[in-house]
Amino acid sequence: MKILIAEDDVKLGGFLKKLFNSRNIEADLIDNGKDIAYYAQNELYDVLILDWMLPGTDGTAACQSLRQSGYQGAIIMLTARTTLADKITGFTCGADDYLVKPFEFEELYARTIALSRRAGSPFKHEVFQVAGCTFDCNSHTIDFKGTIIRLTAREFQIVELLARNHGHVLERDLLLDRIWGSEKDITSNSLDAYMRLIRKKLEKIPGKIFIHNVRSVGYRWEEEDV
Repeated sequence: MKILIAEDDVKLGGFLKKLFNSRNIEADLIDNGKDIAYYAQNELYDVLILDWMLPGTDGTAACQSLRQSGYQGAIIMLTARTTLADKITGFTCGADDYLVKPFEFEELYARTIALSRRAGSPFKHEVFQVAGCTFDCNSHTIDFKGTIIRLTAREFQIVELLARNHGHVLERDLLLDRIWGSEKDITSNSLDAYMRLIRKKLEKIPGKIFIHNVRSVGYRWEEEDV
């Protein structure tokens, strides 16, 4: 199980991370709101735990933005606000649960486990193969004859779309629409940057090229010898 904690109180954030780790739960910790979207979209978390008051972008704005972009993961909002209106705001922005500070860790832990069960059910372990590569959709890995390539969630989305259309050129606009949808500030340059990162990781497989750039058109997945 893996969670993200967004908490600007360094002491509290570190304390929560340590306690979750002691229960064999992997936890990433960030101290601002502007990084929430990046982490949520590029890692596979069971639950996001967001503090309401965060520098950069507050927890409610970050939560609302994630939901508008189609994020379906479980989200718990932490806050010192106690009124009914505040709670309604928290749920309206897209939070699944709401916990008022100060709180006991055992309660947060129980709520986190309960949400992870709901978010993770049913669980389907999907694996598919294209030519000599095995793609694991849950671990975001590519296995080529025992060489394992680990990708971020967004990198794997790109690779999966290309691989499932093996041998066919996918136009840039199609890739941008399928991967990022209506997200703002995403350009063709962003796609190229991701492709460079993916190609760099694929260099672990010697003597092979998988991603081909079709000039002024798009990209194609096809295994070729160097």
